[in-house]
Amino acid sequence: MKICLNFKHKLRCWAPVKKTCKKNSNYEVFI
Repeated sequence: MKICLNFKHKLRCWAPVKKTCKKNSNYEVFI
């Protein structure tokens, strides 16, 4: 599981682009 942070509407993700982000509390998580 890799974490991607959402800063001011700009999504910074550290995971394969093909994956999708799911909102989880205050951060978004790649699954």
